[in-house]
Amino acid sequence: MSPANLIATARTLVGSSSQETDPEQSQTHLKRAVSTAYYAMFHAVCANAAALLTDEISDPAASAAWLQAYRGPEHTHVRNQCRNAGLMASFPPDIRNFAQNFVQIQSYRNQADYNPRSDFSRSDVLEIIEDAERAINELSSASASTRRAFAIAILLRNRAD
Repeated sequence: MSPANLIATARTLVGSSSQETDPEQSQTHLKRAVSTAYYAMFHAVCANAAALLTDEISDPAASAAWLQAYRGPEHTHVRNQCRNAGLMASFPPDIRNFAQNFVQIQSYRNQADYNPRSDFSRSDVLEIIEDAERAINELSSASASTRRAFAIAILLRNRAD
């Protein structure tokens, strides 16, 4: 799943929400847009890990390693690592911004997916989508060595803690 395609889908859902006459259906579209924006960020994390930790070649063993690296990030562990101020302090601002947005947008996603009484405004959801897209671009524009260090930080458990 391409993060860019997921961001585009989130925007489409927001557009669909404005055409709904049923407020409950409109909220459904807005909540799915929030969730989709979060998943765009999560898939950016996964793609980053796979691209920088493995070679994408036709060798079956390498393909298995790529898939393992892509599937390696766990939502809660990534969030916890992104919250780890000591760890994040070693990264440049673009990665710290990504980490902060990841934590915040995951919180919105949990609210959207698991709190049936939550309501989102169209403008708030558009802002969440923009924040997610900006964060993904910041991650993508970081140096390869910084992105590799981030991938290792979010994949591996820190045994020093």
